[in-house]
This record gives sequence, structure tokens and C-alpha cells, in this order.
Amino acid sequence: MIADGTGAAGALSGTRPIIFNLDGISRDTPVCHGEKMGTGDESAGPAVIQKVTTTLVVEPGWTARLDKNGVYVITADA
Repeated sequence: MIADGTGAAGALSGTRPIIFNLDGISRDTPVCHGEKMGTGDESAGPAVIQKVTTTLVVEPGWTARLDKNGVYVITADA
């Protein structure tokens, strides 16, 4: 089980320029330490969530939420 989250802002480590579209324009994208995120914490795209074993790229228009089992559930924004 993962501890309850206090908000993804506490996991923010900085930003990184990332290109998401064919237009080639980079966007300053928030980068979060996944180990600092807790149950219920959300990161709206564009975002990057880095962990020791993996990196998740959350594209614009999507949101990643960490569930109690440590699984990131990525859903399309309404």
C-alpha cells in the first residue's frame, strides 16, 4: 500500500523542454519524482513522472493519478 498523498506539487523537481507535437515546438514540462507521490496525487499533462525503474510521460489532455496499489491510472481529461 502507498501512503496518502499530499499533492503532486511536493514531488516537483523542476521542468524540462519536451516536444509533444509535430510542430517541433518544445514546452516547459513539469518533472515529478514518482517516489514522492502518494495515493490520490495527480499530475495533469503535460508532465513527466520519474521513478527509479521507469518514466511516465503524461501528454497534454491527460492526467495521471496514483492509486493505493502504486499504479498510475492515466485518463483523458473531459
